[in-house]
Amino acid sequence: MRIALRLFVLGGMFAPALLAAQEKLPPIQPEDPQLGRAVDFERDIYPLLDNNCVACHNVAITESKLVVEDVASILKGGKRGPSVVPGKPDESLLYLVASRNKEPHMPPLPNDVEAAAFSPKQLGILKQWILEGAEQGAGAGKSALVWQKVPETIQSSFAVDVTRNGRFAAIGRANRISIYDLITRQEVAAMHDPLLAGIQLDGKPMYGPRDAHQDFVHALAFDPSGNTLASGGYRGIKLWQRPENVRNWQQTLSGEINAVAVDAERRRAALGTSDHKIVIVNLAEGAVEREIAAHQGPVTGVAFSADGAQIFSSSTDKTLGAWNVADGAKAGEIIAPSEALAIALNKDGNRIVSGHQDNKARVYELPGVAKPADGETEIKPLMELNGHGQPVTTVLSFPTDGNQIVTASADGTVRVWRLDNGQNARSITHGAAVHDAAISADANWIASAGADGFVRIWQTANGQKKTEVRGQVRVQEAALELDLKFSVAKQRAANADARVKEEEKGVAERQEGLKKAQEAQVAADKALAEAQEKLKPVEEAFNTAKAEFDAKTDDKDLEKKFKDAETALNKEKDNVKKAEEGKKVADNSARLSDQSLKNAEQTLAASKQRLEAEQKGQTDAETAQKAGAEAVNTAAKPMLAVAFAPDGKTFVTGNDEGILNAWDVETGKGLDTFTGLAAPARDLAFADASHLISGSNDKVVSLWDLNPAWTIVGRLGPPADKPLELTESLCEDRVVALAFSHDGTKLVSGGGEPSRNGELIVWDVAGKSLIRKIENAHSDTVLGVEFSFDDKFIVSGAADKFAKLFSVESGELVRAFEGHTHHVMDVSIKADGSEIATAGADNAIKIWNIETGEQKRTISNYSKQVTSIAYYGDQAQVVSCSGDKNARVHNTTNGGATKNFGGATAYLYSVATTRDLAIVVASGADGILRVWNGANNQLIHSFEPPAPAAQQATAQ
Repeated sequence: MRIALRLFVLGGMFAPALLAAQEKLPPIQPEDPQLGRAVDFERDIYPLLDNNCVACHNVAITESKLVVEDVASILKGGKRGPSVVPGKPDESLLYLVASRNKEPHMPPLPNDVEAAAFSPKQLGILKQWILEGAEQGAGAGKSALVWQKVPETIQSSFAVDVTRNGRFAAIGRANRISIYDLITRQEVAAMHDPLLAGIQLDGKPMYGPRDAHQDFVHALAFDPSGNTLASGGYRGIKLWQRPENVRNWQQTLSGEINAVAVDAERRRAALGTSDHKIVIVNLAEGAVEREIAAHQGPVTGVAFSADGAQIFSSSTDKTLGAWNVADGAKAGEIIAPSEALAIALNKDGNRIVSGHQDNKARVYELPGVAKPADGETEIKPLMELNGHGQPVTTVLSFPTDGNQIVTASADGTVRVWRLDNGQNARSITHGAAVHDAAISADANWIASAGADGFVRIWQTANGQKKTEVRGQVRVQEAALELDLKFSVAKQRAANADARVKEEEKGVAERQEGLKKAQEAQVAADKALAEAQEKLKPVEEAFNTAKAEFDAKTDDKDLEKKFKDAETALNKEKDNVKKAEEGKKVADNSARLSDQSLKNAEQTLAASKQRLEAEQKGQTDAETAQKAGAEAVNTAAKPMLAVAFAPDGKTFVTGNDEGILNAWDVETGKGLDTFTGLAAPARDLAFADASHLISGSNDKVVSLWDLNPAWTIVGRLGPPADKPLELTESLCEDRVVALAFSHDGTKLVSGGGEPSRNGELIVWDVAGKSLIRKIENAHSDTVLGVEFSFDDKFIVSGAADKFAKLFSVESGELVRAFEGHTHHVMDVSIKADGSEIATAGADNAIKIWNIETGEQKRTISNYSKQVTSIAYYGDQAQVVSCSGDKNARVHNTTNGGATKNFGGATAYLYSVATTRDLAIVVASGADGILRVWNGANNQLIHSFEPPAPAAQQATAQ
């Protein structure tokens, strides 16, 4: 199993500091391996190297310029020369350092990657292999896959990603994948491929319930929706999906549902209906356990006693009732002076508070306990809570204090009351009629759902507003994407306009150049004509002198006259020749200037067409953006229901269209949308941290799964009918880079066999099929890939030191970018398509002009390899990370570092961010997922790797 392509410098195995501190062990004496057969590289040698050498001697990190991942690389050797001399172990450097007969001893001890010194038997196997000629053996080729179990103690992470909205982050650790909810800060999924369960080693299951791949996970990518995750491993890609709108069950009742309550054990829900009933439903299955014909009017509120033995109810028939859950029998009743719209018990369970149509809330002893005063026939309230100016629509138990209660009213206020004196302890003004309210389990937050379409979150302690939300999450997400597209379209139009202006300037310069060339041409013509005119009398004089001299050759005066005439003639001929040459130069210059002008005019015409197209694109994007903004406003319907999750970190709202939305309490950020109800949800209640009950006007009670399980939905590479046959995969070697197109329909993977080919494959996500394999994309492993924002191009970076740009439609190479002196570890393309950024193993970031392929800038403030890079949003800024344990943001226009995300204590391999840099995540050699606030650079949370099962068992 090859697992080390991106084990770049796990702890820096050959770093000088470690070499200085390594233990001094005596030479190791080899033992006869007694294999009874020839040594096979894949079966016998590679596993030894994989465990102890490959971490620092692989295609990505070539310590001492040595790669030990394949026989050819081993024979080639590094800067110390060939590492193996076939047939001669005592002359083979690999054997000598492994046997600790020559320094530096390998692997150095101690080290950070759990590499151990060779045992005598292992050394004997290595020696025997060299003696036998260091051949590849029968295991050569794709058919030779000798799988080993990945130890649970290996937690190194080479891949991380985060959803666009910052809700989820995924991290690969060894062959495992975890997904974390960044709002609740909980692991919500540990990926598992069920096909791995059937693989055995020595008669035992080779893979556990947390194993996702057979070898290391090298790449992760969320699709734009955040509900699909792609993971890359050895010769294969896996697609994992989180389903939407999951309802565990739904049950249709006989009446509209006005109220929902859940018992303390979260086993049952009680529902108050418009047809006067209380319906008790089993939460596990949704089965109706009992219907209680409770009132003579619609049931408006329900509440369980603390022990779950009784249900208390309110009704528009002006009664408050108590009912035994076991048999549905009435346990007590109170007749109120006004229609009862809501009910709640105080925390101590000894008082019941009801909200009424006459604008009052009333406090009673419990029905069945309360008795009329002496001489009275009706039970009087212990107190009336006066202050609301409209009907009291909601009453809430104060979860931490039995002496307080919360009410909400159509008068637009939410109030906190003291039950010992009936005083209004706090009044919160929502600003519109409040249809529902909720209080968090820790009592820190109160939520009010209003007719104005807003749900507002208030600090209970001081009544100050924390945040507010409105509309639908999906609609808002779509609008944000349209905002981004409009911004990018403006940039593209501005770039095109700048190019036209520059080319107009060039055309003007060429026009001026042509004018001067033509003027020079006219002057040359004139000069030639003048020279030719001057030549004529001189030729006549010469001819006369020559004739005279020819007639009398002994006349010295005639001879002199002839020679003088000849000299004058030659001079004028030279002048004519010079004038002719000048004319040729002028003609050629005019011709070239004319051609240059025509070329410039053609280029300008094409650029103007491009500008026109970009301006149209900007206009279209602006129209779409305005439509998106209008859709946000249109979706801002009155809010009818709200409920806090048990941990108080999220809440769910329901509007009058029956659409539910989940939100983050801290920021008001939208998290999810749930659709499918045919009528408004009148009340919401959490069954547990992951499940929500809704009761709606369509008479349907539903149990929603807010955290549905991530499951594998596809495998790319191997044959569909033989998904574990990796030898037949379309992927040549490890898949170390993945990226979804911005429309989510395509996936590009990068990989390839080290030192042989760089592989780029484009996949159809929906069809889980091959679209195109770009042949000979690179000459070495592709380490980074990304789609352009318009999905027309793919940019890739590889171990061959090149970055390249390819057409998605044709797969043809558009441009190559050469300049790094070591592997290109990752690539990214700016949203407006004007530049790309590359991260190099030469410790540098380079910024390139896409149009010309020229380097615009080199950024060199990392001390180790730059392993990951990405533009975000429409910004001319990139987030990146390095083996020097830092993650940074750089401005690509000037190269300046604008942010530094510190706190990492190990080599960082991967970084990712949301489109607005609100969240930055990174992972590395220690397997810790670190999450930073992108606005203030502060570390929000660190997710430690789960303890191995053996450790967990010991701890228990």
